[in-house]
Amino acid sequence: VLAIALAASGCGYTLVRHAGPLADDAPRMLLRTLDNDSTEPGLERIVSEALRREWLRRGRYRLVADPDAADWLLTGRVLPVQVRTDTLSPVVLAVEQTLTLGVELTVAPLRARKEGAAGAALPTATLRESEIFFSSPDLEVGRKNRREAMMRVAALVAERAHDAVDQEIAP
Repeated sequence: VLAIALAASGCGYTLVRHAGPLADDAPRMLLRTLDNDSTEPGLERIVSEALRREWLRRGRYRLVADPDAADWLLTGRVLPVQVRTDTLSPVVLAVEQTLTLGVELTVAPLRARKEGAAGAALPTATLRESEIFFSSPDLEVGRKNRREAMMRVAALVAERAHDAVDQEIAP
C-alpha cells in the first residue's frame, strides 16, 4: 500500500478538494417570476424555473426570497414565441417546426433599484434560442412535443442568461 501511495504521489496524482457549499459572502440574488408577454399559458413559470435551476446548478449566487437580504434583483419578461414550419409532408402537413423563445431580463443592484435607478438591461438578442420539434396530426402529441421544446429552449436561455450576468453585469 505504501509503495502504491509513493508511486501515485510521484506521477502527479493529487487529492481533489470539493468546493463545498457556497461561501457566506457569495452574491445573493432574488429571482422574480417573469412576466409573460407571449400567448403560451404558463411559459413564464417554465422559464423562471429554468433560471432558478441554472442559478442553483452553477452555484455562483445564493438565491434568496427576501428582498432585504438580496444584493441583486433579476426581473424580466418572456417575449412572444415564434413558431415556423420547416418541413412539410407530401400531403402538406407540417412535419417539423422551429420554436423560438426570447427573454428580456433586467439585473440591478437591489440598492439602486430601491433608490429608483434603472437596472442594466441584458441585450435581448443574446437571450433568444430556437429548437426544432416534430409536429403531429395528433393534437396531444403535437402539444407534448411543443411543450418539451419550450422546456429545452428555456434551459438554453437560462444558461445564456447566467453567462450574461456573470460576464456583463456582475464580473
